[in-house]
Amino acid sequence: MRSKSAIDARVAAIRAELGEDAGEEAILAGHMFEDAVPEDLRAYSDKELAQLARSAWGFLKQRTPGRAKVRVADPDDHIGRGALTVVEMSNDDMPFIVDSSLALLTERGYDILLVLHPIISVRRTAAGALEAISPERHEGDGFFRESFVHIHVGGESQEAEREALRRELLEVLGDARTAVIDWRQMESRLRQAMSDYHKTPPPLPVEELIDSSAAPAKASSSRWRAPGSASCATPIPML
Repeated sequence: MRSKSAIDARVAAIRAELGEDAGEEAILAGHMFEDAVPEDLRAYSDKELAQLARSAWGFLKQRTPGRAKVRVADPDDHIGRGALTVVEMSNDDMPFIVDSSLALLTERGYDILLVLHPIISVRRTAAGALEAISPERHEGDGFFRESFVHIHVGGESQEAEREALRRELLEVLGDARTAVIDWRQMESRLRQAMSDYHKTPPPLPVEELIDSSAAPAKASSSRWRAPGSASCATPIPML
């Protein structure tokens, strides 16, 4: 409860820094920081966090739905307690994005300083221009959910290295998209196969039908293995 009140106070202060006319920049700031751990934000002033929210708003203003967008850049001004690089990713909401991205950053030897991952509801034009950010997370009325990932890593001073990292992260997001599509297709095929099996089971020899008590157990076991069933977590493919 104390952490929640501390974060609420920080968000209010950040919005005050943005100004009364901030509008949707202030909405985005709320989404960015409302689930943060208060200790993770102590290295930043309210003004610095407002600056990050304003920059993130500019990044999100354009993105073609169905395509990931990545930015790897150093802040224009000094932020936090030392040199840092800001990694930002905007993508359709789907699993595996954060874990896969953090795995790459760790593999490349970057120190992870801050991770924010708000799910935001946005409305865009057909060309991808941002029209609105909803204060609530919902879908419908032209709004759909997007994943916005905001990560701080130890400063990368070489522009060529930042660009190389950006390209690698785009590849990771592409792999995640492919995995999710394949996973959902496989899940759908498995459910259809199970449904067909229960509706029209294959003929069995008479001797295998004697022990009818085994049938409910087999059916229960089959249902238990179904991805997304109430009694079993959906399996996560490894990237």
